Amino acid sequence: MKKRISALCLALAATFAFGACGDSEPSGGSSTSDKPIDGVKLSYQFDELDQAYMPRLDKVKQMEGSIDVAIVFDGTEAGWRAVADEYEKIHGGAVGVVLDTKYNAASYKEIADTEVADDETEWDIVQGNLLSAKVLTAECYNMYSSVYGLNAYAGNKYWTEVLTKNAYVTDTSGMNTDVFIMNSLNLNTGWFVNKEALAKAAAEGYNGGVAKNPETWAELISLCDYMQKAGYSEPLGLSLHPSSVGGSQFMWLLRIYGDYYYRNMYDYVQKTRTDGVTYKVDLTAETPEAHKDFDLSHNKLLSTILDPETPLTIKTSAGQTESAYVGANSARFKEFLSQFEALKPYLAVGADTVTHDEMRSEFYQQSQGDDSPQIFLDFVGSGLLFGRADSKVDADLFDYPTMHSKGGFIKEGTIVRDVGGNGGYLSIVSHDASQNRLNLDFIKFFMSPYGQSIYYNALEGTSATPQGLTTVNNDLVAVPEKWKAFFSSEKVQFSGLSDNNEYIEWLICGLCADATAMQQNQTYWKRFMMGEGDLAMTATQFATNWHSTLLSAWPREAKNLRNWSVNCWKPENLDLDDGIAKS
Repeated sequence: MKKRISALCLALAATFAFGACGDSEPSGGSSTSDKPIDGVKLSYQFDELDQAYMPRLDKVKQMEGSIDVAIVFDGTEAGWRAVADEYEKIHGGAVGVVLDTKYNAASYKEIADTEVADDETEWDIVQGNLLSAKVLTAECYNMYSSVYGLNAYAGNKYWTEVLTKNAYVTDTSGMNTDVFIMNSLNLNTGWFVNKEALAKAAAEGYNGGVAKNPETWAELISLCDYMQKAGYSEPLGLSLHPSSVGGSQFMWLLRIYGDYYYRNMYDYVQKTRTDGVTYKVDLTAETPEAHKDFDLSHNKLLSTILDPETPLTIKTSAGQTESAYVGANSARFKEFLSQFEALKPYLAVGADTVTHDEMRSEFYQQSQGDDSPQIFLDFVGSGLLFGRADSKVDADLFDYPTMHSKGGFIKEGTIVRDVGGNGGYLSIVSHDASQNRLNLDFIKFFMSPYGQSIYYNALEGTSATPQGLTTVNNDLVAVPEKWKAFFSSEKVQFSGLSDNNEYIEWLICGLCADATAMQQNQTYWKRFMMGEGDLAMTATQFATNWHSTLLSAWPREAKNLRNWSVNCWKPENLDLDDGIAKS
């Protein structure tokens, strides 16, 4: 059984250690010795690797113990296993690395907070992006000082010398330097389309007979319609399976377009400043949240979500003044729902029983004939599948289409941001100092040029494809050349991270992923998109039910996770600090 030390003790220890030297790491315990590795030879020689960045085994300290890696592997097990096997060999079999491969994004998210917060958890390396912010910062190890220290597995050079900033910088404003997550890859998502089906749709009249990839939501709907006319009965490859609505493909759409609909609300939910400066969001900026004047008031944000009677007002594109309430019962949210409702005629029958992975297989193999998906949303890396000799589809790639708002809720020039950017999201659960040091040592090996070269070359020998390319400096990693070329494509651009928008976690996903709200969210979307008869749900019913769900979830969030007043979003409290109420 592993013993966890308190987050407070860890924070104090890290503070004093970093004040003493710039290369602080957890120390002590039985998982290390001061002896360097002796008599071990590396298993791989990659001609492309600069020998100056290969592991310096004379600088590697002998480790022993067990490491449990519990993440959503998404088919990358072979790469992880190859890295783990080499790490175990380097340490003479004194370390065992266990890969817990049974989770998808939705099932993982359901238990992750509870598991990581359990003092008796066996999890060591976890997926930090699927944890709540509170659990991540309270229960995971801060790698900040170690990132700026030496890495023996990278030629004993400073670790930052071989990492891109995307690996360890999550706050580009520079105000928060904590490193609770190590991003292992650069990740983008995009839309794939069967070129043959696109041509047939054009022959039926799509886009005036020109086979062009959709650039707007209306064009996407039109393409689906003309594909049906061309004989493809279920052209849209979107999964409504709980794992998709809860954490992957369909949830990507909700996060991306939720940000798109709600980013211009930033102007109305900033804290009141004494110097008279008023923040105005630049809707063309990738990260307006990093602007020096950005200072979000959670009291005001919650007011716009929970309080239909809020005294806050906004000006519409027509110059009119109206309530700043934009929660579930608002015209803005109902129009947001209507955009997705337009997709319903083109979904596969039984889309709620088909997972994202299964949908990918159906697209890749065209296994359902003309009933197969012809348009498919996925990780950009999956495009490597569609270029293989055994692929049954010749696919093109296009970026997220822009939406038009009839109600003027999306301002001209608003960019569509992605769910991608960084990926991998590796975090270390804080245990005792000995276990922390062992876990960190493995992360250093995995996130070295040698470790990443093993990972990507092991994947090349399987049917799996990487979702993105490594955040270790690509020039130092032996990545298969065809993958480098594919990921350099400009068909999909990273234009900023949609999840920076806090309306996503508070409104779209359900009050910072409150477990009960999340479960109801999945049920509502399934009924709204797929329900028939008594199980069908209209946009009005969805809106009413979701507003009630958020109101009932808020006291749990306020009391259990935030220690905020349940009344902080009331009108008399909007100019107070986050979570504070006058009574």
